[in-house]
Amino acid sequence: MGRGRKRRNFRGRNSSGGNDSFTPYHMEQIETYLLAYLKKDTETNDFYVKSFTIGKQAFPKLELDDGVYITLPDGLSNKQRRIVHEICSYVGLYHGSIDVEGQASSLPSDHPNSPDLCDNKGTIKKRACVIARVNDAFGPLYSSGRLAMPSPQLPVSVRELKPWFYRQHSRYEISQSTTVELVGDVWNADLHVKKTAKKMRATLITLVDYPDKCLNDATATSREVKSHDDLSTVPSISDHPMLFVDSVGKLEQCSQEISGAKEFAFDLEMHNPSPYYGMVCLLQLATIEKDYVIDVFAPGVWGSVGRCLRKAFEDSSVVKVGHAIGSMDVPALHRDFGIFVVNAFDTYEAARILRMEKVGLAALCEYYKLESSEEYAKLKSQYQRCDWRKRPLSEPMIQYGRYDVRYLIHLRQLLIRDLSVSYCGMYAPNGLVQVENGRDEQQTEYEAAVVDSDDVNRSIETGSVIEESNVVSDLLIQALVKSQKNCLRFWAHKEEAWMKNDQIVSAIRRNKWTKLHSRLFEDLVKWRYKIAISEEIMPQIACPTSLLISVARGRPTCESSLRRINPFLPELLEDEKCNYIEELLVLVRASFEDDYLQDEKDQCPSSSKTAFYVPLFVGCGIALAVTVTAALALRRSRR
Repeated sequence: MGRGRKRRNFRGRNSSGGNDSFTPYHMEQIETYLLAYLKKDTETNDFYVKSFTIGKQAFPKLELDDGVYITLPDGLSNKQRRIVHEICSYVGLYHGSIDVEGQASSLPSDHPNSPDLCDNKGTIKKRACVIARVNDAFGPLYSSGRLAMPSPQLPVSVRELKPWFYRQHSRYEISQSTTVELVGDVWNADLHVKKTAKKMRATLITLVDYPDKCLNDATATSREVKSHDDLSTVPSISDHPMLFVDSVGKLEQCSQEISGAKEFAFDLEMHNPSPYYGMVCLLQLATIEKDYVIDVFAPGVWGSVGRCLRKAFEDSSVVKVGHAIGSMDVPALHRDFGIFVVNAFDTYEAARILRMEKVGLAALCEYYKLESSEEYAKLKSQYQRCDWRKRPLSEPMIQYGRYDVRYLIHLRQLLIRDLSVSYCGMYAPNGLVQVENGRDEQQTEYEAAVVDSDDVNRSIETGSVIEESNVVSDLLIQALVKSQKNCLRFWAHKEEAWMKNDQIVSAIRRNKWTKLHSRLFEDLVKWRYKIAISEEIMPQIACPTSLLISVARGRPTCESSLRRINPFLPELLEDEKCNYIEELLVLVRASFEDDYLQDEKDQCPSSSKTAFYVPLFVGCGIALAVTVTAALALRRSRR
């Protein structure tokens, strides 16, 4: 029965009418279609005479005019468009995607494979691939904004955005050779980076073992949090002062103002296309009195963030409040600015310990009755996953950044209240589950430090006030321990598992990836590491992995061929002074020599290993045949 169900599901996925994926036969047809367009082949087929159907999609007839681009069917799914882009890169055509108006597809608009997009007016829009022989054919699309560049133009050079983790600090501090290198798949960081991380790790481990040290004057000890308090009484963002930091002078002002605070909230907006690399684009801070939005791309700000803010973040007497800080916030601060977060309170971990149904920041604000929670949720849905590298920042983007930090300090006080009282079973707000001694991890030495429940009862009976100085519940200790453990999640360079890359897997399935492609790709990866070490940046920022794979497949031998694969090359490759493009092309040309040597090896095997094993195999076969024949003859004679 199980097999039958799987078989029926399999048939269902492949009978979706072209909305899932192309078959290998369809991919071959598309490649033939695109090659005919590139080479202007009007004799082999009739692609220039009439439209052609591939996988139930009507592809338009081709044009001979180089100044005209061709729009492919708008019924292709996201996955199908990706395949078309890969084949265009392999063939050597300029390509992109644009919005087009059309009829709604058979799939719902929220389906992951649906090509439809719906704007605020309810108009159905779709995405379609466009192809051209020359990049100038896309001129009208670029000028109208319908076809965007693959990545926005940063306001500063990537050379001014060097991550702290990848810098060669020893080069500037003492006269010695660089200690940055690649050992296998592990980035051997600078000695200064290693020593600093080791020192801060020891400090954080102490807080993990002794979480009571995190309960200081920065907590809600001096504030009385009543059982009926919530976010409805907190002033709105429009009534709260804000400083937009776009210069080094304003950053220094921000540093001075938060230096006197006993607690502050923080959050980051980042560009994280993959788990292997990323970039901080915006840094938000907030105290009880003021909000700060720091544009790290502003002139001189990136290189000054660590110098101005490191002391405040590493001060154990100051509590840093964040939400889900262990996912990317802590690693990104360490990677880009050399900032270590010491003594943090993670509202996400606190909500999980309280077993709330929804633990997202917008959901917490709604739960604790924030009046503008709907506006916050709307901004989050619109800007949480937008490209934060774009400049200038719009007012709604800044507004969303403030929402991410504005209420964290107040949420911390409310969560501490609920962690303290829900432990004793005396009070649990609506939606929370009362927990007693529930633990997910092994206790540390101080994790089980709990006060007598009679003290809590007396505190609740006299005025329904929870004072944290009188209550250190087991649940609160758990939240503190998990928060400090999240601060230990430093950035560590990780290398992608190349053979699991979607582009390579797709090429292997279509028999478009051989050992020669793998060898060239490995050479390109090593070349990229040399550039990254020299420029003190992340390897993927020097040259994206997707571009290296396309180069390994297409093997362009000149710059014009390279720009057919991607007309918008990374900034460092565009720098004519460094001559990086020529270095890449030299590696590609050398791969053709490998092809020639491989062909000669296949035609005239000269390897001693091959010459030895072939005669040995033949000889053993002959000897075995003779032995069997003799045995049979001896058996007959005995009969």
